[in-house]
Amino acid sequence: LSFLVILAIFYFTKKKIVSVDNKIYTGLLVTNLIGIFMDVLGFFCFRTFGTDFILNIFLSKIYLIYYLTYIFMFMLYIYNVSFDNLKKVFPILSLTLAFASLMVLILPVSVHLEGNVAYSYGVGVNLAYIFGFSFVAIITLCFLFFPHRRYTLKLEPKLFLFLIMFLFITNVKALTFNVNITNIEDE
Repeated sequence: LSFLVILAIFYFTKKKIVSVDNKIYTGLLVTNLIGIFMDVLGFFCFRTFGTDFILNIFLSKIYLIYYLTYIFMFMLYIYNVSFDNLKKVFPILSLTLAFASLMVLILPVSVHLEGNVAYSYGVGVNLAYIFGFSFVAIITLCFLFFPHRRYTLKLEPKLFLFLIMFLFITNVKALTFNVNITNIEDE
């Protein structure tokens, strides 16, 4: 949290070139700050009010929407790096995020708290993961199989390593998620 706050202060106090990339990066940074705040707030609310409290269910749904939004914005960044037509596809992609968010709000979600570990499960969570992993699939396709018109040879090795690690960890999480869902459904 402290590192992210320092990064945000450093980023927002410097002059920036106005570009789509910088706007998306700003959105990622702000979204991440909101997500960390919601994570801490949610944990304390779960511990204080219990998992069946209506506010906690709502916070859990909003947190899922945060995840979708963060992955969506990351997808926009990679898409913008890979192609020149972000303006054309942005409305369709935004409608997809809006639909996924609405479905997460409507569909049932439950919260489980055991010790210091709290997690959500249910149809709304499953749908959020399906959309999230679909966004990651688009990221993977854009990043690995399509030309990066503006950054092909200029891509920093550290950024390339970060993107590869993000894709690897996300795919491992997808496999872990499937195992966890199977275990929950067996109980």
